[in-house]
Amino acid sequence: MNNTNFTDYLNYNFLNNLLRQNYGKNVKIYTSIEDNKEFEGIIELVGDNYIVISNPDNEKWCLIFLTKINYIKFLEKMNINTNFYS
Repeated sequence: MNNTNFTDYLNYNFLNNLLRQNYGKNVKIYTSIEDNKEFEGIIELVGDNYIVISNPDNEKWCLIFLTKINYIKFLEKMNINTNFYS
């Protein structure tokens, strides 16, 4: 595994751990899908390379691959457990 792949793995691992600590939180996800489409909803499920969010306003569920995410804005206080990463 070269350094680029290892760095990518560490970044995805960090993101997965952070998202898993925040199940049930309301987020806005900015993606590179269809000219930077935005998704808003509640974190329902986090997999190795995807996140599932639900939007109670329009009753839609979205599966978004982590490779398509530009950034995530938490619309409420995040849970951050620094011991989780050591």
